[in-house]
Amino acid sequence: MDGADAGEIRVGTLLAGRFELVEYVGHGGIGRVWRALDRQLEDEEVACKVLRDSLFFDRRAVADLKREVLLTRRLRHPHIVSVHNFWDTERARFVTMEYIGKQSLADTIVNRPEPFHPHEVIGWLRQLADALDYAHARSVLHRDIKPANILLDTDGAAHLADFGIACLTRDIETRVSGEMTIGTLMFMSPEQLMGENLDARSDLYSLASALYELLNGRPPFHQGSIITQIQLKPVDSIPGVSAEVNAVLRKALSKRREDRHRSCGEFCAEYAAAVGYDTRAIAPDVPRVHRAITHDSETVVLPSSAAHPIERRLGVLLVESGLISAAQLDRALDEQKGSLDRIGSVLVRMGYADEAAIARALERQLGIPFVSLQGEQFDPEATALLPRELAENRGCAPVRCVGDRVIVAMSDPLDLTASNELEEACGQRVEVRIATESDIKAAIRRIYQK
Repeated sequence: MDGADAGEIRVGTLLAGRFELVEYVGHGGIGRVWRALDRQLEDEEVACKVLRDSLFFDRRAVADLKREVLLTRRLRHPHIVSVHNFWDTERARFVTMEYIGKQSLADTIVNRPEPFHPHEVIGWLRQLADALDYAHARSVLHRDIKPANILLDTDGAAHLADFGIACLTRDIETRVSGEMTIGTLMFMSPEQLMGENLDARSDLYSLASALYELLNGRPPFHQGSIITQIQLKPVDSIPGVSAEVNAVLRKALSKRREDRHRSCGEFCAEYAAAVGYDTRAIAPDVPRVHRAITHDSETVVLPSSAAHPIERRLGVLLVESGLISAAQLDRALDEQKGSLDRIGSVLVRMGYADEAAIARALERQLGIPFVSLQGEQFDPEATALLPRELAENRGCAPVRCVGDRVIVAMSDPLDLTASNELEEACGQRVEVRIATESDIKAAIRRIYQK
């Protein structure tokens, strides 16, 4: 063993015979973070991130983390926290990094009485966007951008910390524990939630979510069915912020990565140009910072076998809308077991809600328009794109083509697998509308003359 007696890691502990822990800084996805002095390098300040006990005995996990450190320590940028090395000792396994300070943007948000003005954050955005474009050009993704991972130095400059390491740790925890951990959910892109391959535009989405919180006092989606909202609900405009700035944010927070900016630098440039149009002060009715939000904690842990069942998600939305009670949802889910019925059909059959009320509630919760298909004149160009079998199996009806999009009515807009299948079949982007199940069945009979 090195340093103090084996046992608790605490102030005064000497790690690897050289790093003396002098101050506990906080915790994150990896474990506990300490400010330390490197006794072999003239007491240079460093940050020591000591891994969780759950990772200590997993040799494969340790090997994966070592590879990640080797990857990320290649990054040398003034606004990226430098990773030094991975240390594997009998006492602890830990990562040494550049010590910037213990104040993060998350701390800054919590300590402010009101959100930032759009002009105030341009400097940070330029620094972060430049850092991310630098990393992306070297095929390195961050994957966990959030205010808690953005550190501020004594001059107030922003530095990105934890490039890839925190997310890699969660991947390892998934394998070790059999559970899928979804880090700080509020800043994750829709494609990251779906487990798709990520690219630079996913980091862009997370950066825009962090900026949104700086301007609004809370992230785009922070309560209720966050997973569903990230995937489907349009982002609300920020009160007191110009239409130009809101438009740039909405573009960066698009559900489809193809609709976002091509790079973080492009996003920053459009944001700066939009802010130039707005010389107003913050309106007095701008919402105050939402102090209940915590950025360090892992938001949700889901079983890997069924991360978040669509039917329960739809039901939770209906509970949150006030249409049904939580007890009614539980009874309906029990009734649904062993059948192929949709939860909406079960709720109607049990007399808890009618079809139109369900559709209207989903419209309010998701911001997806409700349409009545009675008397609808279906566009032959649209109906020719979708085979009858797929329409029947997925409970949807093609309505019309608008530009490069196909408007499709669905009774279950949360069925993202169906949306993907529809886009593949149509060869075009699908834009969903909500309709009742009986309307869709009647429309299918009309469209395909069954």
